[in-house]
Formats: sequence, C-alpha cells, structure tokens
Amino acid sequence: MRLSHEATAPKSIDALESEIAAAAREISSTNNGADTLSSSVPDVSWDDIGGLERVKQSLIEMVVWPLEKPHVFRRMGVSPPLGMVLHGPPGTGKTMLAKATAKASGCNFLNLSASDLMKAEIGESEKAITRAFDTARALSPCMVFIDEFQSLFGNRSTAGQTTSRMISQLLMELDALKAVSNDNEVDTYIDQGIAAASAINSIATGRIFVLAATNCLSAIDPAFLQPGRFENVVYVGLPSESERAAILEIQRGKMPWSEDVELVKLVEETKGANAASLIALCQAAAIQAMQRIPLDAPIDDQYITMTDFVAALTKGNIDFQSPEQ
Repeated sequence: MRLSHEATAPKSIDALESEIAAAAREISSTNNGADTLSSSVPDVSWDDIGGLERVKQSLIEMVVWPLEKPHVFRRMGVSPPLGMVLHGPPGTGKTMLAKATAKASGCNFLNLSASDLMKAEIGESEKAITRAFDTARALSPCMVFIDEFQSLFGNRSTAGQTTSRMISQLLMELDALKAVSNDNEVDTYIDQGIAAASAINSIATGRIFVLAATNCLSAIDPAFLQPGRFENVVYVGLPSESERAAILEIQRGKMPWSEDVELVKLVEETKGANAASLIALCQAAAIQAMQRIPLDAPIDDQYITMTDFVAALTKGNIDFQSPEQ
C-alpha cells in the first residue's frame, strides 16, 4: 500500500470526532454500548499495590467510609463525595487503585471506555451515558470508572459538538447523583414512615461513586472540577524509592527470585520508572531466566537471578520518566 503525498485540507474537530466514533462503533459492533455493560467486584486488593499510602487513604475516606459508616457522616454534617479525579503520569497505578477501592468497599465496578460511550449517530453518545448510569443504579452500590477522562470529556472551548453534548450529559448525571444523596432524601424516607437509620442505610447502599483518571488534569473541562462534582483531586505520581521497593517486593512474592537478587540495587537502577514498568521489568527478567535455564532442569531449581535482571535492564525496554519536581 502506497501513501499519497498530495496535500489534504485539515479536518475539523467535529469530523475527527465522527471518525473516532465510527471506529469505536466498528470495534464494538458485537456490543450495543451501555446496553451490554457488565460489572463485578474486582479481585484486586490494597496489598497488590506497592506504596501510594496517601492515595489509598484518600480513597478509603471518600469511598469506603461513606458505605461503612453513613450514620457518622450524617452526624458530622458531612456530605459524602460523589466523584474524584486521580491524575498523574501513565502507568502509576490509577486503574489498580480504582479496582482495589471497589473491592475494599464491596462496590460493583463499572469500567467505561470510549467504545462504550462514543457513538457515531447524533444523540447516541448522550443516550449511552444515560444507559451507563441507569446500569450503575441497578448495580448500586457501584463505582463508575472512566479512564483517559480527558479524551472523552476535554475542555469545551476546544471540543467539537459531540464532546460538548457528552460533557453536558455527564454533568447532568452528576448533578442528579448529588440531588439523590442530599439530606432531603433522608427526610423523604422518614416522611414515608421509614426509620432514620434505615433511610440512611438505604441511601448508602444505593450509592454511586464516579472515579475519573487522567494523565492531563488541565485538559478536563473545568465544569467537572466545581464543588459538588469532582471537587476531590488526588495526584498519583511516580513511585518514590521506598514505593519502588514495595512494588518489587510484591513481585518477588509472586516469582521465584534467587537469593542473589539485590533489591537495593534494583531500586537504585529504576529511578524514574513507573509501577507498570517495574512489573514489566520483573516479567522481562523472568523471560531471560527461561531462555537461560535448560528445558530439562528440575522445576525447583529454576530461579530468576540478578544476572537476568541486569540483562533485562540492559535491553532498555523499560520506560523511565523524569521524576516530578
């Protein structure tokens, strides 16, 4: 196939959005968007994530506590948050954090992607958002997770018509969640003869929490960051030295490392690596070991050595980023 060198006119944002939506529709042609969305409680725990203790604590306070002790929130006059944004470089564990939070809280986990929400026909993207939140309500308590949030809900000042309509629809859904979680809802239950404690529990178990993840916070439409929406913004940065050690320790517990593997040395050599890269390094070292060890070697004699890690590092396939200032 040959590429044409003829000059072509630049496409408009709306035209590009239409092409993206069409591509997403083709990829998911066997699905019908949010009509076929499914969710489950993820099998990921806090122990699977090395470091990030500050972020974990924020998620516990904002998601787990409102479900575990809704009476305390009402007593203290605190409205549980409806949503939160995790932002930071790629590969730092934002998706893993979302899944671990859902498991810790006992929530169902609804992961929304571009193919779930971006549709080709006018008006269908908005309907997909509505259907997704209808699904979340049916599965409550439920966490709605939207990764790469800025790619779907970027700033309206530079967005096309499809994105602008999607932003408006999601804002409406968030505002609807806020209305349901309001204290007036408790009063409505009480007026219907339901005890206050039962009313509070009913609202808590019907809770929906929206967690957005992005690599570029400034690209998100600012309307989402207003109070009552995603007012809680938490940064997930590159792992520190101690966090890199914790991540590698978790991997060591899952793999047969030789006693000669120098954890301190690996931590020093991986400055600027994100969590995903550290896991990839361990996988690459395991492949090096498999290439080195004879096929007929006893299974109990097969270990990953420091030499395998050095070889994996030397190949240079690990993503190292400049640590944030």
